[in-house]
Amino acid sequence: MKRRTFITLIGGTAAAWALAARAQQPAKLKRVAIIHPATKPDDMRIGGDPNFTIFFEEIKRLGYVEGVNLTVDRYSAEGRFDRFPEIAHEVVATRPDVIYALSNPLIFALKSETRTIPIVAWTSDPVVNGIVSSLARPGGNVTGVSIAAGSEFTAKRL
Repeated sequence: MKRRTFITLIGGTAAAWALAARAQQPAKLKRVAIIHPATKPDDMRIGGDPNFTIFFEEIKRLGYVEGVNLTVDRYSAEGRFDRFPEIAHEVVATRPDVIYALSNPLIFALKSETRTIPIVAWTSDPVVNGIVSSLARPGGNVTGVSIAAGSEFTAKRL
């Protein structure tokens, strides 16, 4: 084999390996922080609290699998409302991609800590509760999940 042909072959193989290796890089892990005023972190998963089971089944249906392309940080105030500001500060300091929070006082604590990290607020009526100014033009970084009757809920983009 001629030297030039050999070098071209090796160079082409190395370039192909580099492209293949880059193509196989895993997608960036998405980080979600979930905060509940009382539910234990161990119950915030499929098979735990029924509402979280629904939430994680939908996330999975959308292609996000915890440990594969999704990291979930779970927080609980353990029923102590005085811990909301502390937990809000702690969560925002970790810089998740999105924060999923339940309880209006907790949502307000989060809103005071960040204006850039998206917050999914699980609340009955975000306008009446003062979380957003209107559904048509909420402004800010809050998106909501509106609670319907029973344990089912309907997601709405605020």
